[in-house]
Amino acid sequence: MKGAGAGTREVLRRVRAEARAFDVRTLVRTVVEKYREQDLLTYASAISFQVFFALIPMLLFALGLIGFLSLDAAWAKDIAPEIKPHVSRPMFEVIDDTVNQVLGSKAVFWVTFGGVIAVWEISGAMSLAQTSDSDRKPISPSANSSSGISAKKTWNEIALA
Repeated sequence: MKGAGAGTREVLRRVRAEARAFDVRTLVRTVVEKYREQDLLTYASAISFQVFFALIPMLLFALGLIGFLSLDAAWAKDIAPEIKPHVSRPMFEVIDDTVNQVLGSKAVFWVTFGGVIAVWEISGAMSLAQTSDSDRKPISPSANSSSGISAKKTWNEIALA
């Protein structure tokens, strides 16, 4: 039985072997060509937007949960003092007012709404990641390499690394 990370080591071994087979100029040209051909920048932008957009509902969910569990002191004693030196005074006032409003409401609304929207946005990012891997055209005419792993997957791994 293989240990943890054995699959990653195998991928890295394959990537190194394929990279050594190219000279630097050919390798760079091929990677750039595959980025364009596979439209990776579009998918990466869409995925990062989905994840970024999920941060606000996730924070509302976390704050709602803190308020719901009556852990208001955690904000005042632990979290706020860590944030205050890193933002401007007006920005901290906006953040502090918003957090205190969410914590003071103790409504189930923030917990459910924030959680549902965050899960929805993250599932959209996962859907994009799955689409980006399965719906692209193959990189080479041969679907499988000698090891039985597709060349498309190898180039995607190089691009994501």
